[in-house]
Amino acid sequence: MTKSPAKKSAFKKAPASPQALAQELFSMLNSRLGPDELILLSDVDALIASLSGPSAHKRLDDAEADKKDEAQQIAFDAMEAETEAEARKLAKRALHLDPDCVDALILMNDLDTPTQKARIEGLEKAVEAGERTRGAKFIQKNKGHFWLQLETRPWMRALDRLASKLKEAGLNLDAIGIYERMLELNSNDNQGVRDPLLGLYLTRT
Repeated sequence: MTKSPAKKSAFKKAPASPQALAQELFSMLNSRLGPDELILLSDVDALIASLSGPSAHKRLDDAEADKKDEAQQIAFDAMEAETEAEARKLAKRALHLDPDCVDALILMNDLDTPTQKARIEGLEKAVEAGERTRGAKFIQKNKGHFWLQLETRPWMRALDRLASKLKEAGLNLDAIGIYERMLELNSNDNQGVRDPLLGLYLTRT
């Protein structure tokens, strides 16, 4: 069901106070390091005491972007891990930093889902996370040449995996829809989805 767009407030949001920004940064650091690390709020206050307005928000935005980048790198390490135990540990670490880290979601889905239905549902969640991360504005701007944007590749991998699993389950129409969307996003078809898509078209004749 399509959600109606949220209405914009008639009033501009008031800039957060340095104290509020300190609290936000404290929460971010606490979630990053985990419960076993001690972080003093006074230390965070001192860190951003000289910041206000856009500068403080930019610092927080940059910190969030750094978390996502680190999570992606950890996910790459997890994908190359030599044992399942190591892969699971690294994937969980990546998801601790970024719950929408698509490659980590895919890996955990591969490791922990016992049934075909559960694997499909897990991949659907990974696809949703990728779309949420990129956002409608980015998708519209870059539609047609997604593969050239490196940050889109985890999402495109998730779409490919989902289409393949749907095909294996005999859900051909759903798989066709995914493959067609992939071609809309990346008309050069760097992932080679035209061949399986053609095969699915032929099963309908």
